Formats: sequence, structure tokens, C-alpha cells
Amino acid sequence: MIKKHLIIFDWDGTIENSISLIVASMKKAARAMGLHEPRDNDIRDVIGLDLRNAIQILFPNLELIERDSLISRYRSYYKTAQHGEWRLFKNVEVILRMMKKKKYLLAIATGKSRLGLDRSLQLTGLSGLVDASRTADETVSKPDPQMILELIKELNIAPTNALMVGDSTYDLEMANNASIACIGVTYGVHDKSILTKQSPIGCADDFQEILPLVDRHFADKTKHSLS
Repeated sequence: MIKKHLIIFDWDGTIENSISLIVASMKKAARAMGLHEPRDNDIRDVIGLDLRNAIQILFPNLELIERDSLISRYRSYYKTAQHGEWRLFKNVEVILRMMKKKKYLLAIATGKSRLGLDRSLQLTGLSGLVDASRTADETVSKPDPQMILELIKELNIAPTNALMVGDSTYDLEMANNASIACIGVTYGVHDKSILTKQSPIGCADDFQEILPLVDRHFADKTKHSLS
């Protein structure tokens, strides 16, 4: 029986080039409420967390009603900006289609909401390539392993046959917490010097570099299981 292999991707900063939109939308929402504007790097550092946790870190003194208002404004600004400016990173669609031809299962684990991810999948035309997904409003936020554990259970995949790909330490730490392998991408939120602290099997500077790393990893796993 042929073993199934699963590749789990983060979304923002890994598949969709949305970091600048997130930063601009958060700063615009803060200005609209008369709050201090967080620094760009501070906003980048919380990308990957669920939105409530991210805002709690950026604006720790907000009352609950203010936090809810900020979340609502941010989502509105982001949705408007995304419709006019969404874009995938270079080589994403072609490589995902190559992965599907190789019979890999593909999943998404993201800090986005379900509505946000579904909108992004529709805008980018990638929904037909994704076998399963988890969002931060459906389960526990990264770096808790729950997203991954739910995905491998849903798709009936052993942890040794799953792999996480992401651009932040939250992604790779989540993979480590779930006891699966991981790959860091260096074109997103965190650079290679930070990502390597989470012991990925490799780092990719471009999306097309991910597939050879994945192929090699699972080939080595198969070879060792037969020896």
C-alpha cells in the first residue's frame, strides 16, 4: 500500500504575499481609533498568531470593547485592500499543482479566520488544490500543535508522513510541538537566522525550492523504513 504524504502550509507570508497589507491595515485601524501606531516590525512579528492574540500583544492596555472595535476595523480595511492588491508569491501555483500531480495531500494551517481564508482561497483560485484546512477561529492558535493534530487525524496521516511549511517561528514551533518535520521559507516574516533556531529540515528562499526539500525528506523516510 502506498503511503500518503501531507504538506501543511501556512498562508500569510508563505503562500500569499500579504504582509504589507496586514501591516498597513493594522496601522490604519489604529489611527482610526486614535491609538499609537505599532512599528512595522512589531506587527510583522505577530503575523501567524490568531488576530485576538496579536492585538493583545500590540495593544495590551485595550478594553475588550476597544479590542473588538479594532478587530472589526482591521478586517474591514484588510478586506478592501486585499480585493485590489492580493497576490501569490512567485511560483506558488505551479509548484502546488506539481505537488498534487505527485499525489501529495495539501493542507493549510493559518492564523486567519475561516471567512478570511475562504475569501483568500477564492481570490487566488487555489481552493481546488487544498484537501483540508484549519483556521485560528476554529481551534487553538499557533504555536499550539492542535491545528496540525486535527489535520493529520482528518486526513488519516501518521505524523512521520506530514510536514509543515511556514515563514514564522510560530509555524515551525507548532510543527515541533506536533512532532512533525518542518521547512522554513525566508521570504516572509522571519529570516533564516531566526527560523533555523527551530531546527527545520531546510530553508527555502523561493517557493520552488520547497518541492525538492519535500521529495528528499519523504524519500529518506521511505528508505529508512525499508532498511
